[in-house]
Formats: sequence, C-alpha cells, structure tokens
Amino acid sequence: MEPNGVPARGERPARPRLPGRRAEHGPDRTTRPDASHGTGTRDADAEVLKLCAAAERALPGGAPPLAPDLLLAAARLGWRAQAGAAARERIVALAAPPAGSECEPRRIATLALAQPVRQAELVVGQLGRFRTESMSDAEDLRMLGTAAYAVGEPVLAADCLNRAETVLRDQGRPGPLPHALVVHAQALLDLGDWHRAARAAEEIRRLAAEGPGHPECQVDALTVGAQAAALSGDTGAALRLADRAESLDADGPSAAVATRVSLVRGIAACADGRYGDAYALLRALFPEESGVDPDPPDRDRPDPHSPDRNGPDPHSPGPSGPDPHSPPRFVPCLNSGVPDGGSWCRESFGAIGFLAEAAVSPHRRSEAAAVVAALARRTAGSPASLPRVQLRYAAAVLADDVEAETLFRRALADNLARWPWPRARAEFAYGRWLHAQRRTAEACPLLRSARLAFERIGARSWAERAAEELRDAGGPPCGPG
Repeated sequence: MEPNGVPARGERPARPRLPGRRAEHGPDRTTRPDASHGTGTRDADAEVLKLCAAAERALPGGAPPLAPDLLLAAARLGWRAQAGAAARERIVALAAPPAGSECEPRRIATLALAQPVRQAELVVGQLGRFRTESMSDAEDLRMLGTAAYAVGEPVLAADCLNRAETVLRDQGRPGPLPHALVVHAQALLDLGDWHRAARAAEEIRRLAAEGPGHPECQVDALTVGAQAAALSGDTGAALRLADRAESLDADGPSAAVATRVSLVRGIAACADGRYGDAYALLRALFPEESGVDPDPPDRDRPDPHSPDRNGPDPHSPGPSGPDPHSPPRFVPCLNSGVPDGGSWCRESFGAIGFLAEAAVSPHRRSEAAAVVAALARRTAGSPASLPRVQLRYAAAVLADDVEAETLFRRALADNLARWPWPRARAEFAYGRWLHAQRRTAEACPLLRSARLAFERIGARSWAERAAEELRDAGGPPCGPG
C-alpha cells in the first residue's frame, strides 16, 4: 500500500490517476502516470522512467523545484504499482544527495519509497536530524512520516504524522489530511493502537466522500479498516472490507491493494485458526523463496509437536461445504523480482510474524524458517526497527527447543514500550513455550501479561488463546486468571 499521495508544495491535491483507472481531468501527462496502462510492472516501469526523464529535463531547463516533485511522483508510483529494480535504481540515482550532505524531507521520502531497505541507513540517519515535535510545516512532517513508515520506523512515523495532523487541523487545511491519516493509521496497526487506526479509517472515508481528489485514500481506508478488523477478531467485517477495496478498481486492484488484501486475509485466517489458508496467503508474499513447494501433500496433517494448540487445520470442507472465503494458494500479481521496493517489500515486514504463527506442520516450519532467513539476509543492512522486531519474533516462534529460549529473550529485549502488540505476541509465544516445557511458574506471568495486553488493544482471538493457555496451565502458580 502507498503511504500517501503528495502534491507539489502549495498545490491543491490533484485527483490521483492510478494504473488501470480510466483517465480523468488532471495534471499534465509529463508529470503523472498514464492511466491507460494496466497494473503490470512493465507498464509501471515505463511510467516511472518517463517521470525520471522529465525530472532530468527540468533541471537544466531552469525549473529545479519541479524535479523533486517529479521524482517523488515516480517513487510513489513505483511504490504502489511495484516497479522493477531498474526503474527504482534510476529514481535513487537522480534523488541521492552528495555524500555527507543533508536532505530535505521530500528527498528523504523519495529515497525511502524507492528503496526502503537499501536506503534505510541513509533515511534513518537523516530523520534523526529533525526535531519533529517543534516543527510547524505540515508538508515536511508528512514527508518525514512517510519516509519513516516506508523504511519500518512506525513509532517515528506516528509521531511525525500526529504532529502533521495537528498542524493541518489548526490551519484549517483538510485537503492533505486524508493522506496523513492513511500513513498514520498504517503505523498504528504495526504498533497495536487498532482502535485509533479504525477511527482514522472512518475519518478518511468521510473526508474522501466530502470532496474529490482522494480515490486512493478511499481504497486505503478500506484496507486499513479491514486490517484493524482482522486483528481485532472481526474477521467477517475484515473480509467484506477487503472485498470492497478490491472492487473499487474496475480493471483490478493495484499491486499495493492486492498485497494488503492478501495480508488482511492471511491475518483473518490466523485469527480464525484457519492456519492452512493463512499460510498459503502469507507465503505468497515472500516469492524470493519460490523454489520450495508451497503446498505439500501433508499440508493438513496435524503436527503433534506443533505450537498450534487450537486443533487441526480446518481448511478442508466442513458439513456446509468449502469456506466461501477460502483463498487461492498464491496471489499471481506479485513480482518476484523486486526484493527491495514497492509496498510489497514493506508489507513483508509485518507479514513474517503471521507466517511463523501459521506454520503449524513440520514441512511448513522448515519452509517458513527459510523465508525468515531470506528476509533477514535481505534486511541485514537496515537499522530500521520493524524488520528487526518482527524477524526476532518469527525466529523465536520457529526455533527448536534448544534455541527457543535464547531467541525469545532476545525478542523481548528490544525496547517495546510503544509496541504493545509485538510485545504481547512475544510474551504469549514465550509463555506458551515455557508451559510446554512444564515450567508453569515462569509461563503464567508472561501469559497473564499477554492476555491483559491483548484485551487492552482489542486482539480478541489472541486474548482468548492466552486465556485458554492460562487455564491449561492451572494450579496455584498461575493465580487468578
């Protein structure tokens, strides 16, 4: 999903023109993507390169302020339509600052959107220069929040965008507000403030309905609301909202929408305990390990040593027939050639923990561990918090008994004071592992803490599982649950 839509400074936000959407009245074709193209990456690459060429022409032509806007538009398009590596490299080549120089917020956002992993060190370093709590330029705050979200710093993104929203409201400028709310809500989903994210989604839909110019925000609001509902255990509402988001593009959803919808459906399946469905959907978000068989013959055979304590995988048809929301095994729209770019790359940070939870058979645990290792290699040079937090959690969940305790302690050693959802997940998984090792006195405090945190943030399905684990542990060491 694209973090936001960004008009040139001082302009009225223009109605975005997505690939696959019929052309509407809007900016000149040299500065916006050609809407006649489909959602394929080849078309997106051509449009990104066209914007880069226009940016190059703007510099010697005496219009330097236009070049950063064109490069930002190229990065936004590449993010949403999942442009290929060469197109994103071209953006970076044109936008990269001279060594040792400082970047203005728009350039930082461009680099973060173009290559959220490779540029993470530069972006995080540049973000550290700004005292966002005292800034009063909403556009700069929005750019910094976009950059922080893209590379995987949701705490900083939430702070920047909260400040941007305050400034925009104080200035009576509702036009850019939906774009700031979208990114802010996405960051809140990562951290665990789902009630606020859902309220933001409602406000985005209201603002988008009140005036033209925000069709992308309408779709994004639906996917934000869908993910909040899935995480909260309201999976029926989550699937309905995801279906609506897909249907808003007449020629099919963009790569960004398809990726987020797959993530939502995977989370909903995890919440419902449908781990076969969840694994298939989430596994498709990691095509870099495409050589491994994603659907082995024993995929639904229960694993007696599995961490899944909710019974066998209910993927097979029940008395009333197959689940109407049973997903396809793979999502064909993803481009396996873009390990560092596009919304897919960013969504993989959040999806890896759910993939680990859904890997309940021995084959899948082994395959998921290979995916975790691949993502760890891909993000090894990034100092960003989100991939580190999620990879540590996933590695601990998938570890054998020899390594599990060390990895769980490492996962909980991060400063997670503002990450209630990741912290509660790690506590629950560690407590469950301790219970399985018959270390009940150590398990119960972790399980109780996780259950209370899940209840506070609204993670109903996970709260029920933690409560069940506490009941199973039983006895005086647990105390009142």
